[in-house]
Amino acid sequence: MHGLKPIFLTCKFNFEVFITGVFVRVAVGGTTVFVRVAVAGTTVFVRVAVGGITVFVRVAVGGIAVFVEVGGITVFVLVAVGGAAVFVEVGGIAVFVRVAVAGTAVFVRVAVGGITVFVLVAVGGTAVFVEVGGIAVFVRVAVAGTAVFVRVAVGGITVFVLVAVGGTAVFVEVGGVAVFVRVAVGGTAVFVLVAVGGTAVFVRVAVGGTAVFVLVAVGGAG
Repeated sequence: MHGLKPIFLTCKFNFEVFITGVFVRVAVGGTTVFVRVAVAGTTVFVRVAVGGITVFVRVAVGGIAVFVEVGGITVFVLVAVGGAAVFVEVGGIAVFVRVAVAGTAVFVRVAVGGITVFVLVAVGGTAVFVEVGGIAVFVRVAVAGTAVFVRVAVGGITVFVLVAVGGTAVFVEVGGVAVFVRVAVGGTAVFVLVAVGGTAVFVRVAVGGTAVFVLVAVGGAG
């Protein structure tokens, strides 16, 4: 094996060790209790047994553990593509999932104790949905790459909403209060409202592109 001569050690207690550059085996009473396999000096497989029963298994790729089993129960699984983790499972429960297209993440899920604590959905590298603790904190809907709806929330309460048509904002809400409203016909604004703290500070009504009513208020007084 790789030019290395195997070495055998025995004693009156029937203790055996078999060693090469890629394989180590330890046996007691003819029963294997430890096995180690290595490639280019790096451990790729370890198995430990008690009374002929496997109690620990570890599999590694490139020096990184990708599978661990204790007492016959899988406690860790790692799947990676191109060196990037795409799936991690601990104690039989998925704690990290990442799905990518052409190297760009399109879905990421992180969980603790089986409960999802973070979800990210992306399109073309742009986040379109983020969830924290089971509550949506960011939602973005786009048409042909242009945002048509954006919602941001904190603690389950919406703090910002943007609605757009053709890349132009038509409605903005902050803290549950409308601060900007724009209504247009054929691309021409016919109604615009700007508010601060729920109080209108600017109102414009137009017909055929010509303003017919304009109100500018300060402190609620026009």
